[in-house]
Amino acid sequence: HTICADVTGVQTCEMQVAEVAKRRTYATKAKGGTAKKAGSGGKRKQALAALQEKEQEALSTFFHEPKGPVTAVEGASYSVVIAGGLAIAATLAYYVVTELFVEKPADKVYNQALEQIKQDPRVMVRLGSPIKGYGSDSRNRRERQRISSRIFKQEDGTEHCQVQFQASGPNGRATVHADMYEKGKDWEFSYLIVDVTYPPAARARINVQTAK
Repeated sequence: HTICADVTGVQTCEMQVAEVAKRRTYATKAKGGTAKKAGSGGKRKQALAALQEKEQEALSTFFHEPKGPVTAVEGASYSVVIAGGLAIAATLAYYVVTELFVEKPADKVYNQALEQIKQDPRVMVRLGSPIKGYGSDSRNRRERQRISSRIFKQEDGTEHCQVQFQASGPNGRATVHADMYEKGKDWEFSYLIVDVTYPPAARARINVQTAK
């Protein structure tokens, strides 16, 4: 507190008191502002920490990270999922290997029939050489590659495979009919017939193979 003893210095004293009061008020406001800034910074840190915690929880949920020890039921569920995935992968691998490396009965009959008619002199005279085989006369590439086939079993259990495809050469075209049956580990022809369809003047039916 400031005490003014003489009347002459009253005005000066009042000015000094006002100045001191002003400084105290400024100091009080400065402290309050600092406290507010500190409080604001603390709130920002808390909000950031909460956000980071939520991010960790979201990532943990997304990647299915187990919280705590895995129970027997969860372990069994994971084992079932893994086993199912392995089974699907094995099935796909089997089909890929079968399609690429294992010759199907229809492909076997087609390949052997085509080789037989290429070596038959009667077919070579009418179609010319070289002779090529294909599924149909369609312009569709997929249809041209698809060989019509049928597999069936006789009453005695003998398996048969029948195919029909087109053959052509420089001089003509023909439709080929073939039937092969399983005999032990081998396949033999029941019949192999070539119907020459073009040119019209050269139409003929040629029995290339018959049952032995």
